[in-house]
Amino acid sequence: MRVLIAAVTALVLLAPVVGAETEASASYAGEVTATALRLRAGPGEAYQQVSLLRKGEKLIVLGQHVHNPSWLIVELPAGYKAWVTATFVTERPDGTGIVTVDRLLVRPRATTRYHQLSGGTLAKDAQVKIVARKKTEEGLWYEIEVPRSIPLFAHGDYIRNIGPASLAEPAPAPGAKGAVPLAMKGFAGDIKVRQMEPLVRKAIDTNAGTVELDKLRMSLEKIDRSTLSPDMREKRFVLFSDLLHAQRERSVEEIKVTKKGLERELQRELSAIEARYQRRLEEIRAKYERPKRKLFTATGIVKYNPDLFGKHPVFRLEEGGKMRYYLIATAFDLHKFKGKRVGVSGLKDAESGTGQYAIIVKRIEILGDN
Repeated sequence: MRVLIAAVTALVLLAPVVGAETEASASYAGEVTATALRLRAGPGEAYQQVSLLRKGEKLIVLGQHVHNPSWLIVELPAGYKAWVTATFVTERPDGTGIVTVDRLLVRPRATTRYHQLSGGTLAKDAQVKIVARKKTEEGLWYEIEVPRSIPLFAHGDYIRNIGPASLAEPAPAPGAKGAVPLAMKGFAGDIKVRQMEPLVRKAIDTNAGTVELDKLRMSLEKIDRSTLSPDMREKRFVLFSDLLHAQRERSVEEIKVTKKGLERELQRELSAIEARYQRRLEEIRAKYERPKRKLFTATGIVKYNPDLFGKHPVFRLEEGGKMRYYLIATAFDLHKFKGKRVGVSGLKDAESGTGQYAIIVKRIEILGDN
């Protein structure tokens, strides 16, 4: 009778999630045959992992996915937990909450960076049981017991049918009639996980450094999974995942700080190189541009002073109002250079009987009026 009730109950609970994507079948108890079986939010490895079961653990199989029958819709006998943002949940004193929005997304982790579970929405006025609270940079989140209408998916190759669904039902609670004390089951590691949970949460919430987070992660790794109850195995996995996520975020922040420091140092080096380059450029210009003017035979202002007797050239080169040279040019029209400051190159020749020199102009160039 209990088996029949469990089967009918499973089919009824399957109804909201069967739809066009699920092939309904009689539910049964499944046993995990793989070392680790990942339960995912959808029928495929691309979907996010929601929970993890070890070899020998049991679950309830509700049916197959229509388009991908190798993936089974499964249910944890003890249920499973996920997260919703507290913005749209009104919390009650008894630890329950009421959804206040038309469509509230249920996510595997307490962040919008994780997609919702497949079919993971709660309607307005739905009642949920709140089991934990977590404050993140995105606000307050509630960990809830996920309603059985929101499915989990597992690959069928790693689950074997061991009989009716009732075989996968959770054992009686400790202290209840027929219950086996945890100490007799050998779940000694549960205490260590419970002790580490507040330390991990505090380290994450207070933005501890990567070194401290790594120490906590290594401590979790040292806890033998065989000494943990199924619930604590899941708890250990969640803590381990949260630590890795926090370490990744801290590493990204540290890389950004290091990058900014390197960029500032690089900018200082570039500025110093540019300053050295400009100084060297000025030295080169000073060395080679000033001597260039010395290539002229003489510089000065061209003056026109006609001589009535025609014995001497009528164009003169003056500097500071004093006569310096006569200019003799057969290839240039010196009238174009009157009053201009010029540089002249050519042969110097003494004018007999005058005590002055003449320049036979080979090149003439205007330098400016000043």
